[in-house]
Amino acid sequence: MMNRFHIGIHTGLLLWLTLFLSLQAMAQREASNWYFGQSAGLNFASPIPTALLQGGTNSEEGCASISDNQGRLLFYTNGTSIINRAHLPMKNGSGLNGDQSSTQGVLIVPQPGNDSLYYVFTNGAVHMLLENGLKYSIVNIKGDNGFGEVLQKNQSLLVDTYERISAIRHCNNIDVWIMVRKWESNQYYAYLLTASGLNSTPVISSTSLVVGGDINYNIGAMKFSSKGNKMACAFGYGFDRIELMDFDRQTGRLSNPVVFRPNTSNPVSGFPGVYGLEFSPDNGYLYTNCFNDAFDSRLFQFNIQTHNAAAIEASRQLIHTETSGSGAGNIQIALDGKLYVAFRGRTFLSVIESPENPGLSCNFRSDAINLDPDGNRRVSAGLPNFIQSYFDRESNPYDFYRTGACDDLSVPFKLNYSTGIDSVRWDFGDGGNSTVLEPVHNFSAPGFYNISLFIFKPTCSGNSQEIRKRIWVAPTGSFLGEDKAFCPPGSTLLTSSLQQVSLTWINGSINDSIQVSQPGTYWLEASDNGCTLRDSVEVSLIPPPVFSLGPDTSVCRQQPVILRAPITGSSYAWSTGDNGNSIEVTKPGTYSLTIEAGQGCAYTDSILVLSGDCGLFMPSAFTPNRDGLNDLFGPVDDVQANKYELVVYNRYGQKVFHTKDTGARWDGNIQGKPAPVGTYIWIVNLQQKRFLPQTIRGTVLLFR
Repeated sequence: MMNRFHIGIHTGLLLWLTLFLSLQAMAQREASNWYFGQSAGLNFASPIPTALLQGGTNSEEGCASISDNQGRLLFYTNGTSIINRAHLPMKNGSGLNGDQSSTQGVLIVPQPGNDSLYYVFTNGAVHMLLENGLKYSIVNIKGDNGFGEVLQKNQSLLVDTYERISAIRHCNNIDVWIMVRKWESNQYYAYLLTASGLNSTPVISSTSLVVGGDINYNIGAMKFSSKGNKMACAFGYGFDRIELMDFDRQTGRLSNPVVFRPNTSNPVSGFPGVYGLEFSPDNGYLYTNCFNDAFDSRLFQFNIQTHNAAAIEASRQLIHTETSGSGAGNIQIALDGKLYVAFRGRTFLSVIESPENPGLSCNFRSDAINLDPDGNRRVSAGLPNFIQSYFDRESNPYDFYRTGACDDLSVPFKLNYSTGIDSVRWDFGDGGNSTVLEPVHNFSAPGFYNISLFIFKPTCSGNSQEIRKRIWVAPTGSFLGEDKAFCPPGSTLLTSSLQQVSLTWINGSINDSIQVSQPGTYWLEASDNGCTLRDSVEVSLIPPPVFSLGPDTSVCRQQPVILRAPITGSSYAWSTGDNGNSIEVTKPGTYSLTIEAGQGCAYTDSILVLSGDCGLFMPSAFTPNRDGLNDLFGPVDDVQANKYELVVYNRYGQKVFHTKDTGARWDGNIQGKPAPVGTYIWIVNLQQKRFLPQTIRGTVLLFR
């Protein structure tokens, strides 16, 4: 029985789940999957994040992951190699000039207006400064049959940089700013990525804080707030300072820098190694993670609303002290609005549940998420680096999605939100268009359609926004076909009739077809850009046509054996070449029969037919004229006997032939001369296996 249904969302969820889904709807799903540390991973598709166990890379610090806007993993990297969604090395994805020991050694940025190209920015470690610095590589995610391929690699932008890189969207919510800090300077470089490509001429901002070339000052993260109006940069071990600035998302310039110490006025004592930092979702608080020489750590909260160094230092709240020697790692905001905290070498990830609450009411939990249920994973210093705009609940870019059944030709379109929109224009890819805010469009046939939505809005100098997506209007009916059956020990091939969509079989295969050798229900999910269908087929076994031709038997020439097929089949094939359901056998030998019962299921049996105890049959005449016909006189069939004697007499009672050999025959000669024509008397003394001893008499006519 075929079963086809749409994957849907059930109503009646609890309030906390509804809140989570609303946060997810506002946020982009590109940050749904994290891979970091020693084969560790985390998925944010559900209200409670779950550990991912397939991670295929290790990273001490720098790492990045990217998913599509539906939350499906695309690829991840440690700055030196790229791993695809199947957790295998991406084609041409090795040899990147990042470094897994660089604080923020890598960042992935989708090219605006392009659903195929992704820029992978890398920052070398401090000991490689003169060779690497800021570089980028370009991934075509549709290459290598959808598993991705690196097209360009290690294109240089800036040679001397600190181990920091962060990104935020332009105020048009389309283009993306990529920010780094130049080595041994007070300068920040912002590069803009647009639909036209990467502008290699940076916007340079100078601040009051000049940082020297001590290698320890290179330690520490740099982050934009999720709203994009603030940026903070940590300068680590021994220097112990954080620079907090305003950022203009339209011009790419930093301004109003303030510098404060996250620990004490004496950086040599206490916990001078500031490393990780992150903003609360409302931009009201900044959290930092610091460590000392013994790698004990302290997590602090700062109120940054005043943007005043003295007030910020005075607001310092100690949230957690870690004395296990794990060492402070990075802090990263997630789609659920919580902050996740790394402590090196641990199997658990810590979390700040309510980062917008002051002091200890932020609800820090140390052993929040077990990343290592099977003993193979550890947290390192780094957590994935993302475009921070992914986590802005209020000013994420506009987006649209389709609703309704995937195979319905009438497709409703919805916006994620409509605040600030002046007007829209839809192009449905089939010649149709609309200016309705959320239209319903009727397509004429199933297929793939490239939808363009133009949004006109007054914000950010009146920039408009174009969103392009491909949607799939699925065909109706089954895409796996009829139920299947096969004959053991064989198998059957299940194949999808769909093209250009993502496929996932019940066994995890993503190929167009799978070979199955066991009965059961097999399903296939087909998905494209948020539309998912599932179809299933039943696979059953065809009982093979097992049969027997019976025990071996015997045959006599005058008493043939009839061999019959004991069961009914769709075809019969005898070893004699006959194709009926029975044959007549007159000769000894081995006879076989193959019966087919349909679907290629067949069975063969054989029977041995021997020369049997057939009694005795003697001809009444013979013609010994050497023409090859009836030249000899004796039993017609082979004789199976324990005792045998044949004697032939003429009419005068004279013995003309005598033998005890069952295979010997009289050739019609007497002492080498032809016997006269006439009637002769024969006597056979015989004892066969199934008969009592007997004497048989008769006459034979000899004529020529």
